[in-house]
Amino acid sequence: MKRVSDKFANPDGVKVKTEDVKEEKMEEDNAEQNGDMKDRDILGVARTGDLAKGLLLTGDRSVDLVVMCRNKPTLSLLNKVAAALKEEVKTIPESEKKGTVTIEDGELEVTPKPRDAALQVKYKKEADIFFVTITFTCTKLRQNQPKEENGDVENSTENEMKADAEPVKKEIIEPDPIDMLPKEKCLNALAELRRAKWFSTMAVPIESCVESIRIFRDICRRVDAWKPLINWAVELLVERAVSTSEMPLSPSMAFSRVLEALSAGVLAMDGPGLKDPCERDPIDVVADLDTQQREDLQGSAQEYLRKVHFRKIYEVLDMPKPERKKWGPKDGAAGDGVAAVAGTEPAVKKIKTEEDVKMAAV
Repeated sequence: MKRVSDKFANPDGVKVKTEDVKEEKMEEDNAEQNGDMKDRDILGVARTGDLAKGLLLTGDRSVDLVVMCRNKPTLSLLNKVAAALKEEVKTIPESEKKGTVTIEDGELEVTPKPRDAALQVKYKKEADIFFVTITFTCTKLRQNQPKEENGDVENSTENEMKADAEPVKKEIIEPDPIDMLPKEKCLNALAELRRAKWFSTMAVPIESCVESIRIFRDICRRVDAWKPLINWAVELLVERAVSTSEMPLSPSMAFSRVLEALSAGVLAMDGPGLKDPCERDPIDVVADLDTQQREDLQGSAQEYLRKVHFRKIYEVLDMPKPERKKWGPKDGAAGDGVAAVAGTEPAVKKIKTEEDVKMAAV
């Protein structure tokens, strides 16, 4: 994608000298302030979802990327990038090679998905098939969104007085292109970027938080009662439960604390719910769950919590029951003590001197 962006920005392939880099940057900054500079169509690519958060589990074969565009993404741009990407993936420059990389014909496919505002890259290697979904988005899509700071409403009396005192500056809102990609999908991609940044800032530094999320994500895949819970809700639930602890928690204690919160009814119909920290408006992440789904989830959490307390956590984790260690008699005094406790005859110890007799009496 970086080579595709460079190709669009410099179609002639002219190399820029290192000495002219600073001058070009200053010119770009000045032109950007004046609004006369036509910059790249593709500004950057970022990882989102499980790939960015480090939550990939065994068996995952799909990852997500987000392409940030300067202007609102269109169908023509999507097809243009798809055509360029098909050519670029066939060759791998020496600077990007990591070991021996061989891609045969038919192993790599690039397919445009206009309804999803994305490109899908399919890589087939023997029996495994990997998917990379590249979604297009732009920050200009949020121009129409109302802005609130510190909970103050924009049309308050104080803001109106400031607006009267200062000259009016109208924000220029660009009209939507005719062939613009679905706006909802593009806004979801922006939300995924915000969530990935929030996760790296809030959840990753907390001890045992990421490990607990991975465990609950696995439970959501296996247990029917947990399947309605989306990944973002799981991440928020675990972070909220673990971060409120006054002391660092081990993975087992963090796991039990989340189950306790669910058992107490944090996701019940009359419960507090989960507020999305990455949205301006107060949005409940679990608002789509109906009453039956919430009750099933709470009942399952209570059952799991009982199993954890009665040392049956292996059933919750879908693991085989661990075998108990069998203690047997060993050579020496330690073996004699274990054997005596177990009710077997201790090994006869030969006594040669009076000191040995005294020590044995003691």
